[in-house]
Amino acid sequence: MPSMETVYRIRRVGIGICLVVSVLVFRLWSLQFLEGEQYVRQSIANYEESVKIPSMRGRILDRNFNVLAEDRPDYNLFFDKSLCPDKEQQDALLVTLSEITGYSEGFLRSKISASIPDLKGRRLLLQAVPFHTMVAVSERALELPGIVMESVPGRHWLHDDLAAHVLGYVSEIDSERLKQLQDQGYRMGDRIGRSGIEYSYESWLRGRDGQQIVQLDSFRRLREVLRVESPAERGSDIILNLDLRLQRKAEEVLGASVGVLIAMDPRNGAVLCMAGSPRYNLNTYRRDAGRLSNDASHPLTHRAMAGLYPPGSVFKIFESFGLLEEGIINRDSRVFCPGYFSLGQNQIWRCWRKYGHGNVGIVDALRISCDVFFYKSGKELGITKMARWAENFHLGMKTGIDIPYEKWAPFPSKLTKRPWYAGYTINTAIGQGDVLVTPMQLAVAVSAIANGGTIYAPRVAAGVVHSTSGETWIEPFPPKVTGTIKASPKTWDLVRRGMWEVVNADNGTGRRCQIVGFPMMGKTGTAEKPPLEPHAWYVCFGPVSPPVGDAGPDKDNIPEIVVVFLLEHGGHGGESASPVVKDFLEFYLNGGREDIA
Repeated sequence: MPSMETVYRIRRVGIGICLVVSVLVFRLWSLQFLEGEQYVRQSIANYEESVKIPSMRGRILDRNFNVLAEDRPDYNLFFDKSLCPDKEQQDALLVTLSEITGYSEGFLRSKISASIPDLKGRRLLLQAVPFHTMVAVSERALELPGIVMESVPGRHWLHDDLAAHVLGYVSEIDSERLKQLQDQGYRMGDRIGRSGIEYSYESWLRGRDGQQIVQLDSFRRLREVLRVESPAERGSDIILNLDLRLQRKAEEVLGASVGVLIAMDPRNGAVLCMAGSPRYNLNTYRRDAGRLSNDASHPLTHRAMAGLYPPGSVFKIFESFGLLEEGIINRDSRVFCPGYFSLGQNQIWRCWRKYGHGNVGIVDALRISCDVFFYKSGKELGITKMARWAENFHLGMKTGIDIPYEKWAPFPSKLTKRPWYAGYTINTAIGQGDVLVTPMQLAVAVSAIANGGTIYAPRVAAGVVHSTSGETWIEPFPPKVTGTIKASPKTWDLVRRGMWEVVNADNGTGRRCQIVGFPMMGKTGTAEKPPLEPHAWYVCFGPVSPPVGDAGPDKDNIPEIVVVFLLEHGGHGGESASPVVKDFLEFYLNGGREDIA
């Protein structure tokens, strides 16, 4: 028989073993039942991940449903430091990636240090890599342990630089915008419209991101999609008032010249085309941004609505309303033009015609663009009334166009420039001096003359396409009236009669724009810009009927198109601008007018 001491020892050992086994059993039970779900989640997290499904942006279409911009699959390259923490590995990775992509190691290294990590801690290296680069990266994945390739929707503009300023571009959201829009669901790495239609209609075009659970391998590459928790919703399409063929023709007639051509429907403010030159390629903008910013020709400037120019003699149209309505002149008033106008012995302003025009009335003055007539009458009108009538036509004001970054300069007056001298009024009377307008402001003002006095905010977008429950419908954007011109029928008759003769009289300055079967009214302009050549302007609208009596414009037969053309440093408007507009309008008449009018 064992001694009592031995028995106690065995008991103590047994109790100790039981305690250890009990602890182990409790811990095993705890791991399986109390903490089991937590460890299952951690285990799953090692190979499962919740991934955003980027939404496809809506398309941008022209008025005839031709696609101008749409999303297509692109591949982005990211660097994930957690997969390549070793410095030597990173150096070797950059050497290999440089060989594949053609970008220098220094550039790739700067991207790693400069870019902001996304929600997964990855840094964006390259966006929209070419297909052959994507294939090469896939083939050499073992040599690129920190590189993650991801398919994302990429924005593609089908016509490169066509209507570049109007459509605008898309890029990754920056930290400043992210702070402003975070409550709207934007996250780092999301795309956002930066200019043009892409910016203005971002909320429609954007769409809604989805979420999916995917399985990853040891290199954190996608193996399979396990389930979709919420599908992505594509953004709505935006239909423009722009006509693709007209836009292409407008850019063709501009060619390499620096200038603007706008066509607008005066019946509702719809912008049919808005071409500016020089332009830039939307598809390569990210790559070329630095060079474009430093280009002396300023291709990034949207001249149609952000270029400020003296209107020259085109301003005489709007001044004429003030002269007639304020009683400074009437139908029978005559001014003698000897070729110059003097204000004191040493202050002389010349007419464009050296030997003068003789006795001229308001219709004659518009037809032959006599400067002396407007020097003298403008001085009598005075700058305060002149400014008021200019502002009635919304000159020196924003037009309210539906794309961003519109510029404007207040119309010069005693309120904007002190002291004000009489000579300033003389210069302003022919659209020179401190008068600065955008081509779009002139398009809006000329449209008001064409339609009989209604000022519309110009609209590039025509409507949005909605798709729900398998149904698709278009919600049109209605015209927006922003002002009205009130003038007597006599005033309307005289101004429009002068504009009629500009185009249709044998000595009209715009006679080079005559088109058989399409009668028009118009006005030429030559804006001095010493020491360079003057800017050439031409504005017109049609078709019209010849003015008859003092009935004013026929509001039942409003012209269908207004054209405003500017050629920077192009010389005289009647000689260089009006023939270009004729070329454009002949294309309009023979190239699908029925789809527009």
